[in-house]
Amino acid sequence: MNLNKYKFLLFDADDTILDFKQSEKLALIETLQRYGIFYTEEMINLYKSINKNYWEMYEKKLITREEIHQKRFPDFLKIIGISNIDGVSMDKFYLDRLTHLGIKIDNASLVLEKLKEKYDLYLITNGNPITQYVRMKDTDLEKFFIRYFISGEIGYQKPSLEFFQYVKDNIKDFDADKALIIGDSLTSDILGGINANIDTCWYNPLHEKNNKDYSPTYEISSLLELLEE
Repeated sequence: MNLNKYKFLLFDADDTILDFKQSEKLALIETLQRYGIFYTEEMINLYKSINKNYWEMYEKKLITREEIHQKRFPDFLKIIGISNIDGVSMDKFYLDRLTHLGIKIDNASLVLEKLKEKYDLYLITNGNPITQYVRMKDTDLEKFFIRYFISGEIGYQKPSLEFFQYVKDNIKDFDADKALIIGDSLTSDILGGINANIDTCWYNPLHEKNNKDYSPTYEISSLLELLEE
């Protein structure tokens, strides 16, 4: 794809340049082991399902970030039939492990290094602020970005129009016609970009089907495609 018409590239973090799925699994396994729970793949998938549901509710402004941390592990423990573990404490341990398990998506450093030569790069994420700062530093990706826009810091989350308006208002000489959002989430990155009148690029490495009633401007399955002209 040809990016020559753009100046501002707005990258999502998790599962776009950071391999959140892998980090999440490793952090969850360490957490279950720490609390003496013999884990299975079914347990891991159960937690992921619960967590995904809460984050989707967060995107829709139905719950707060704090409620996610207060409810996801208690829900998980209740379903697997464990009542003698504090789910909120478990969440804190998990979040600490997740923070220190940053893993890069394949070719992320190579692609960002090349793009930084021609474009202004910004990070836009709904992730936990501390977690994102530490993982970006540990993976050496922080050097590519001019600024981070993190929902927990600015008070709004993707896909809300307020989040993207904040981004527009806080990038010098920003021009929406010269901006492109790159992310893996149709409901967060792509819908948010469409509502904000910013072009979007759906990073879709698993070639998932788009069942939404809206479509991204572009779709890629590898970050390397961003370097094609």
